[in-house]
Amino acid sequence: MSASAVARKSPDSLLAHCKSAVRGSGALPRTLKARSRPGDTTLQRHASFFDDNGDRAVDVAECTRGLEALGLPFALAALAALAIVAPLSVQTRGSWLALSIDIENIQKGKHDSDTGILDKRGRFNARRFEKVFGAR
Repeated sequence: MSASAVARKSPDSLLAHCKSAVRGSGALPRTLKARSRPGDTTLQRHASFFDDNGDRAVDVAECTRGLEALGLPFALAALAALAIVAPLSVQTRGSWLALSIDIENIQKGKHDSDTGILDKRGRFNARRFEKVFGAR
């Protein structure tokens, strides 16, 4: 599927595309366990998925590769990676120049519109998850 075709899709169909790409491959070529550390918060483990070299930083290239592994076409993955990394670079490192996300400070990237599923320190909140996504 071309990047322009994906860009015209609704968020629901884009999610379905990503899920089918993952299912089609049999398994993701990455594991969270390989790069996350035992004391990591849920949010740090999430960010670690994108950290190819284990240096606790995610740059635009690593983010792009991670998004591609999730099934996004390269062009869309590259644009999304820049949109993700640039603001998080400022929030986690204090500078646009770094253009990488500091996994140790990833919780600084949380914003007011978050669902609360992850607390201010990046830990998973099961009760809040059930409230937001649970059966009604």
